[in-house]
Amino acid sequence: PQFFNESDRTKKADFKQQIEDLIHPLTKGREVFDFEIYFSEVFHAKGGFDVVVGNPPYVRHEEIKDLKPLLKPRYECFTGTADLFTYFYERGIKLLHNGGQFAFITSNKWYRSGYGEKLRGWLAKQTRIHQLIDFGDAPVFEAIAYPTIVLLERVAKKDLHSDSSFRALTWKPGPLLADFVSVVRRDSFEIPQRSLDPTGWRLEGTAKRHLLEKLRAAGTPLGEYCKGRFYRGILTGLNDAFVVDRATRDRLITEHPSSAGVLKPFLRGRDVKKWQVNFADQYLIKIESSENKKHPWSGKLEKDAESVYAATYPAIHAFHQQFRLGLIKRADKGKYFWELRSCAYWQEFEQPKIVYQVINRTDVYALDESGLYTNDKTYILPGLGYFVLALMNCSLVTWFLHSLSGVPTGGFFNTNMPIMKQIPIPFTSKIDKIAIETLVQRILENPKAANVADVETEINERVYRLYGLTRDEIAVIQNI
Repeated sequence: PQFFNESDRTKKADFKQQIEDLIHPLTKGREVFDFEIYFSEVFHAKGGFDVVVGNPPYVRHEEIKDLKPLLKPRYECFTGTADLFTYFYERGIKLLHNGGQFAFITSNKWYRSGYGEKLRGWLAKQTRIHQLIDFGDAPVFEAIAYPTIVLLERVAKKDLHSDSSFRALTWKPGPLLADFVSVVRRDSFEIPQRSLDPTGWRLEGTAKRHLLEKLRAAGTPLGEYCKGRFYRGILTGLNDAFVVDRATRDRLITEHPSSAGVLKPFLRGRDVKKWQVNFADQYLIKIESSENKKHPWSGKLEKDAESVYAATYPAIHAFHQQFRLGLIKRADKGKYFWELRSCAYWQEFEQPKIVYQVINRTDVYALDESGLYTNDKTYILPGLGYFVLALMNCSLVTWFLHSLSGVPTGGFFNTNMPIMKQIPIPFTSKIDKIAIETLVQRILENPKAANVADVETEINERVYRLYGLTRDEIAVIQNI
């Protein structure tokens, strides 16, 4: 506003330079044609542009740390973990007059990510959507991962109608881009704008939308069911210093028996298989932060504390000396450099629990009843048993999670808590629950048995009945 309203040429030139200084780091030195500056008279006369078209630079939020203090007060959609291109959406819309048209090609990650929540809500109040095309992981553009084409119109709040709808398409790998127009005409479908879920935008046809709604209504979200007890595995900051194999564990105990008390069986993400974990003789040197546990050295000056640490666990202290510099330099550490970072849920690892990988196909969940600790490539759900394990490994939940994530079935995605918390745990009778738990027990007796696939099929069929699915709805899940 200061630039447009300033009549003094010298001051106006100064404002222009300030704008260009802000733009330069955002665009990594790319040549930019700033319409606001060079067409300011036209812009003011019409109250904004007729059209904004763009393909904003894809720059991850870690690379714009220095710009975040500048962006935060200027953008309603600001989120600390948002990638750079998201700010171009808000700026582009604001450059339009009411009725102005907007078209962007960007990554689709803001559709469902936590950092895109503010942007999704803002767009729903500022624009009328005309078309969304989600290419998913189809190899369409070399420079953009998971691309989308977004066509919007800026509208005044009074002109937004609850009954407006738009055309949508989720591109399936296979067709040539040369057939783009015919594919869009043939396969796109209508979606009411009001049906876009604030927790994440998913482009689904009527049948899939209704099925998702039915599943949600059939039970309690997992986040409520487990009372929010989702926990990430242990981040050591230096695995070489804290994770050892069986031979090293045995040697440390032989050198001094005190070592046995802090060497705990440890699972890596790769050790989590479907139904069961595969313990691979890895052990965590569990020295909790003094923030969580009072040790003999807690509260002492570091020099004195280390002497006490060496006397308490002499073999572990000697083992740590080879990693001393790395232990000191790591960011993830406790009150003292030989301690693990603070963790408020150590006791949860020793409970019976469901374990799954952070990067998952959404059908690989295991039960651990041995009190194993796990690494940061896993999540744990303590206190849950056979029934929930059956649900998480069944076809219906796999379909549900892939529908929410936008990742095609069979693809891997990040099983972050917001998505996992939405899994609906169905209301069920005690008889049905016991029947499913009995089937899981049969699998756990020998997960590699030849009849496991048949038992899994029976679990799927029983789960479909719990949710009251019709043949057509089952067909949607099975993609028949």
